[in-house]
Parts: sequence; C-alpha cells; structure tokens
Amino acid sequence: MWSLTLAALAAVALDRALGEPRRGHPLVALGRAAGGLERHLSRQADGDLA
Repeated sequence: MWSLTLAALAAVALDRALGEPRRGHPLVALGRAAGGLERHLSRQADGDLA
C-alpha cells in the first residue's frame, strides 16, 4: 500500500517539476506503436482466417 502511495506522490512531483513535453508526448507515441502492432497482427490474422 505504501509503495503505491509513494509512486503516486513521486509521479505528481515529477509532473509538477517537468510539466508536459512541448513535442512528442510519450502516450501519443505509445498509442501509435500499439496501433501499428494491431494493424500488423490483423493483417496476419486475416490470412489465417481465409
């Protein structure tokens, strides 16, 4: 329980200290990577189902 509380407090402190990135938000990059992986796996699955 304490480790979760400490992690949350550290995350808030880092967010306040560093703020939002001016370019290239990490979550946007993660979403694009996940979308690319999903498209890749979907193309492979389409060939298997046909």
